[in-house]
Amino acid sequence: MTFPNAAKGVKRIYTAMLLSLIAGAGSVIVALIALFTIAFANADDNTAAAAAGGGMLAILALGIAVLSIVVYILTLTGVYTAAKDDGSFKAALYVILIGLIISFVGMLLKDISLIYFLTQLAVEIANLLSAVYIINGIRNISRKLNNNEMTFAGGNVIKLIVVLYALSAVSTVLGSVFYGKDGTVLSSVFTMIAAALHIVKDIFLLLYLKRANQMLN
Repeated sequence: MTFPNAAKGVKRIYTAMLLSLIAGAGSVIVALIALFTIAFANADDNTAAAAAGGGMLAILALGIAVLSIVVYILTLTGVYTAAKDDGSFKAALYVILIGLIISFVGMLLKDISLIYFLTQLAVEIANLLSAVYIINGIRNISRKLNNNEMTFAGGNVIKLIVVLYALSAVSTVLGSVFYGKDGTVLSSVFTMIAAALHIVKDIFLLLYLKRANQMLN
C-alpha cells in the first residue's frame, strides 16, 4: 500500500459521506412532515394528527442531529489521517474546523437575522471548500499513482458540486430567512430543496470517494 494514511482516511470519509447521504434523505422527510404538520395544524378537525406529526418530526430531527455529529467526527478523523500523505487534506481539515466554529457562533446569535444569514452562508462556503480540498487531495495522489482517469474525473466532480453547492446555499439561506415568520411553509419548501440538492451532491461525491477507496485499498 503506497499511501496507507490516505487509504485509511479516505475510507473514513467515504463512510461519513454515506451516512451524510442518509441524513440528507432524512432531512427531506423531515421537511415533508413539517409541511403536512403545518397543513393539519391549520385545520380545526386535525389537531390530533398535527400533534402526532410534530412528535414524529422531533424524533427524526434528533436522529438526524446525532447522525450529523457522527458524520463530522468521521470526516474530521478521516481528513486528519489522510493529511499525513497530502497537504490538500490538511487544508480541508482547517476549513472544516473553521466551519464548525462559524456554525457555533451562528447558533449563539441566531436571533440576529443578519448575523445568522452571514454565518449560514459562510458555513456553506466552508463545506464547499472542504469538499474541493478533499477531492484535490485524491487527485494529487492519483497523479502520483499515474491514474489519469481519477485525476480527470475529480476535476469534473469539483465543477459539478460547485454548482450544486451554490444552489443549495441559496435554498438554505432562504429557508433560514423565512424560518419563524409567516412564511414557515415557504421555509420548509426551501429547506427541502436544499436537502434534495445536498443528496444529489453527496451521490456524486460518494461515487468518486468509492472509486478513490478502491484505488487506494
